[in-house]
Amino acid sequence: MFYINQQQCYSLLFHAAWEALQKAGRNPSFLGVEVGAVAVLHTWGQTLTYHPHIHLLVPAVGLSDDGMEWVTARKNFFVPVQALSSIFRGILVRRLKQLIDQNALKLPAGFKGFESLKQKLYNKKWHVFSDKAFGGLSKVLEYLGRYTHRVGITNSRLIRMEKGRGDLLLQRLPSTWRPKGDSPGSPGICPPVCPTHTLIRVL
Repeated sequence: MFYINQQQCYSLLFHAAWEALQKAGRNPSFLGVEVGAVAVLHTWGQTLTYHPHIHLLVPAVGLSDDGMEWVTARKNFFVPVQALSSIFRGILVRRLKQLIDQNALKLPAGFKGFESLKQKLYNKKWHVFSDKAFGGLSKVLEYLGRYTHRVGITNSRLIRMEKGRGDLLLQRLPSTWRPKGDSPGSPGICPPVCPTHTLIRVL
């Protein structure tokens, strides 16, 4: 559904992430403040597969209700990850339903209705990864910045080209995460596939 509705669904990701962050931040049980963030969209994963997701750089402080002072988060966490995951899931599913009800999305073949989709989404365990900025703020900005000024397949990933075939260096997932039948190593990608890997990143 995301691939055939990229503009709408990428916007959905940003709005759902921002709304979830605001809702969690304003909760007096967590921080009770107005929070801020810098967000960057990634459309591929470590193995160059289509995997749209958002990275958020969030300061561990927020503005008080009257806007007069900064309130610092606890040292051990910003907001509870489990709570944030549930909030994000609820908001994204709700906003997705709104888009479907408004006929704003192209529905894939075999779509069995929103309730069926909702059940599948809620049956999956959602996990929002949250951690402190390892190496400091500059390292995080450098990491996110690379993805705003680079393409999915860079020259550094190209190991060799011979006889019309290219071999790309991919970051391999741990064996427990690989799809069934996926073997370790650097898979080759034939020339007709390379343009596809590039074009799915053109927004």
